[in-house]
Amino acid sequence: MAKVKITGHASGSGVITVTAPNTSTDRTITLPDETATLSTFNPDGAVTINDTGADVDFRVESDTNTNALLIDGATGNVGIGRSPLALLHLQAAVPEIRFTYTGNSGYAHIKGNDSSELIFSTGTTDGQERMRIDATGAVTMPKQPAFSAQTSGGFSLSSTNTLLTIPYNSERFDQNADFNTSTYTFTAPVTGKYQFNVITRLDNVDISATYYHVYFTTSNRNYYDIFDPRGFDQDLGYLGLTVPCLADMDANDTAIVKIYQAGGAVQTTIAGTTDSHFSGYLVC
Repeated sequence: MAKVKITGHASGSGVITVTAPNTSTDRTITLPDETATLSTFNPDGAVTINDTGADVDFRVESDTNTNALLIDGATGNVGIGRSPLALLHLQAAVPEIRFTYTGNSGYAHIKGNDSSELIFSTGTTDGQERMRIDATGAVTMPKQPAFSAQTSGGFSLSSTNTLLTIPYNSERFDQNADFNTSTYTFTAPVTGKYQFNVITRLDNVDISATYYHVYFTTSNRNYYDIFDPRGFDQDLGYLGLTVPCLADMDANDTAIVKIYQAGGAVQTTIAGTTDSHFSGYLVC
């Protein structure tokens, strides 16, 4: 015959209370066929399940979800929405891990979707996507600093022996809004290494000029290309100068492109649209 034994506290006036359900529906408590402490309720509200025999699962269920939360006693795996096949296994229409920081409006979360993609979001506004890994393994970062600008209508060198700023005033793209088309300046949003590329097409190059110098200047140092046209026997119709570089920049450092013509006649122009452009992106 099955026996039920209820033991009170060893001393004092502690009371064990069994409360009937609030409805007429029967409630059943199934005890394990072994010696075990089913639960311990601490004053702070914590609940612990202790296993003194075979492996015991801890399960939270509802009428519509048989595994709202399941801790597999045999493996220690935790499942939310399903029986776990890994240390932590989530299953839902949109599985998501979310972090909300106490004391401010910061958010961070990781979620998947039905296209087998993994999406990472952070920011002060919930749901700002920062990185996506798709089913093929391709990684996209929509807010990674990256830009490409060009001179919309060309630019005439107005004087010689003067350092002039090339007006890259039209953007092809600017993922994080770091390039200013009014000042023609890129401002680094974070400290890091940035890859920059400057391609400048000069038209009507004067062979009497001592040299043409294209400067790519950052807050930390300058990079440049130089060309001496005096070895030619006539003016050049066009000439390309390029300055690719991997530059170290601190947050809020700036980068801009300038040109200098030493001597010669004022006749050279910089071709616009796609023939002259300035681009860059954050590498690491």
